[in-house]
Amino acid sequence: MVEFPEPGPGERERLWASVAPPGLPVTPGIDLNDLARRYPLTGAQIRDATLDAAYLAASNGRIITTDHLVAGIRRQFEKAGRTVPR
Repeated sequence: MVEFPEPGPGERERLWASVAPPGLPVTPGIDLNDLARRYPLTGAQIRDATLDAAYLAASNGRIITTDHLVAGIRRQFEKAGRTVPR
């Protein structure tokens, strides 16, 4: 097992911007900086939260919103047995 240090806010913001598959419908103006500052996640958790958000949005026939991303983030914290920061 290889352990990596948890990414900082700047790295997390770049990860949020890069993990969404091309062509994924996302609401313009989502504040990735805010998500990066508020939620200390790993790169894999950010990717998984984005995929969770995409599935949630698709089930509603809508594009991804901040609410979908926050739901995906909450799921990642729950899976890790961690409390979601406010």
